[in-house]
Order: sequence, then structure tokens, then C-alpha cells
Amino acid sequence: MSEERKYKNFEALDSFFDLMRSALAPFAEGQHYLDMFAEDATFEYPCAFPMGPHRIDGRSAFISYLSNYGDRLFIDSMSGLIVHQTTEGLVILEYASHGRGVKTGKVYANRYISVVTVRDRKIVNWRDYWNQLAVIDAIGSLDPVLEQLKGPKVRAS
Repeated sequence: MSEERKYKNFEALDSFFDLMRSALAPFAEGQHYLDMFAEDATFEYPCAFPMGPHRIDGRSAFISYLSNYGDRLFIDSMSGLIVHQTTEGLVILEYASHGRGVKTGKVYANRYISVVTVRDRKIVNWRDYWNQLAVIDAIGSLDPVLEQLKGPKVRAS
């Protein structure tokens, strides 16, 4: 399956995917950002909404979690990338996103710090810090996020 068809439903995140793929290419392999992860990678969100998910186990669960991102938010561009390689296998990324709430049309702007662990040229852990209030403001309420969390796709821990 071509890369274009493989991740067709993720257009809302293309700007993010492109920036992350470029930033992490010296450390991890994959034709697409989502291909840079080990199958058993973990994703942690220590500052996520209180009801979670605070952790997602596995690449396929992460892809499923992102699958309806475009129903809520669309990322138009990314900026301010700073890459810090702290020790072998640990990369810290600082960056910002700029977009809009899909249903509200409201501006979405957020800043992030991602702590990324790479082993054998695959990402094995991604820990993300971001402003959850910026999400609520752009999408208009917490309801769409709560609805997504009801599904069996991810484990909130």
C-alpha cells in the first residue's frame, strides 16, 4: 500500500507529521512519521485531560487514537522547532502548532515539549507536554474529547 493511501485520513496532521519526520530523521527511520515508531512504543501525556488517556500502549493504538483528530482540529502549520539531543537515544523537541477548530473555526495555537526515546532507530517512547486549555478553546468544549475517550481504542492509565 502506498504511503499516500496508507495515511490518507490524517491530512489534518500533515504539517505536524512533516516537521516531526524531518526533525527525527537523524535519529529514527521510517517513510512517514507514524512508521518511525516501534510496534510496542508507548505514548505518554502527563498533562492530558484528567480523564486521560495519559498513556497509550502500542503503535497501532496510537494510530487509532489519532484517526479522528481531523474531526476536531486541523493543523495548518508548525513553527519554532528546537531539537535537543541530550544523551544517546534521548531527543527533546520544542515546537508550536497553528491551526483551527474544525467545527468552530476558532484559532488553535499550542506549544509543546516532546521527550522522545529512540532505540535501534525506532521511537520507543514519546512523552508529550502541551496546553490542554488551548484545545478546549479551539474546539469549543470538552465534549468531542470525552466522546473519543469512550471508545475501546486506548487505555487511559
